[in-house]
Amino acid sequence: MIRIMETKNNIPIFGMAVPVGSTIKDMLAEKNYSQKDFAKEMGMQPSHLNELLKGKRKVTPDIAMRLEKLLGIKATTWLNMQAQYDCNVLALQERAIQEQEAYNIVMAYNNVIEWRLILKRKCKELLTASYQQIATFLQQVLPPPANLQYYANGLFKKSAKTGLDTRMLMTWIMLAQMQAREDKPRCVYDSTKNQDLQRQLIPILHENTHTIERVKTLLNSYGIGFSIVEKVEKASVDGFSYWEDDNPMIVVSLRYNRIDNFAFTILHELGHIFLHPRINMYVRVENYEMEARTLDTEADRFANESLIPDKVWRSLPSMSINNPYQIQNQCSIWARSNHLNKWIVLGRVSFETGMYKFRQDKTRKVL
Repeated sequence: MIRIMETKNNIPIFGMAVPVGSTIKDMLAEKNYSQKDFAKEMGMQPSHLNELLKGKRKVTPDIAMRLEKLLGIKATTWLNMQAQYDCNVLALQERAIQEQEAYNIVMAYNNVIEWRLILKRKCKELLTASYQQIATFLQQVLPPPANLQYYANGLFKKSAKTGLDTRMLMTWIMLAQMQAREDKPRCVYDSTKNQDLQRQLIPILHENTHTIERVKTLLNSYGIGFSIVEKVEKASVDGFSYWEDDNPMIVVSLRYNRIDNFAFTILHELGHIFLHPRINMYVRVENYEMEARTLDTEADRFANESLIPDKVWRSLPSMSINNPYQIQNQCSIWARSNHLNKWIVLGRVSFETGMYKFRQDKTRKVL
């Protein structure tokens, strides 16, 4: 019995081809024939019979006639079995070639994304599938590996000091785009309504009540997609925005689950959509330099001004940065008097002063 289970590259190939000799061997055992005696009656050398039983020697018309005489099965049957075995071997060899090609495709993706995580999140049943099935799925849901390599090399400025794995970041972006397509809104985006959207969105973020549902419903009603995709390891990404046909899409990771981080990320990505239409990809990450640094700075300014206008922010009373308790208490009072979320205020204070030692409570979460 010949089994093709793996190639030299450790690629699993499942299947088998049963040689005619295996059937002969079983029949000899049933009839209590010794191989030595059977070889003698067949007029064959024992070594040649052994090769026949192992599938290393084919059943020829002459051998088929001898088998018919000794075992009572027609010669044409033996020849048909040999022909079927030869076809099965060729089919398995072709499958091995196809599996090798599929393996090469999967490994090309592996250079730029963690494809196993893509499967785990989107199609778990393929984790134990053949490489042909995996390659087909990846090609259906992702751009070609060469295009992903271009983004990994061209979009992101690599630095050992950033703590950012571009391969894992690209994995998250692909997951984000896949989810965004599923959540694509039905209505068309109209940039002339940006101010109306902004005016309705800000109170929702400061109120922080049923926030995610309300934000999604509002953005969708203006033709902007909104999705949440869980973070991945080694990629400190907060948000992502891009265009899917005529709809801008926003995806956030919610990796901190804090209203200040969530609100700023939403407004940052919305700033890109409002200020930089049709520039197709923006990624919000921690400690990360992008080639579009100026665009990112503009989006930051938009987010800050939207959440707390500068003229309001300038009215924040001065406080000693050495007293976190005093800062938190006074900022909370000031935020309440200005109808602002205290954690959005404290989040901006933390960013501007480096003071992060505030006593947190459950209201900092996205509620």
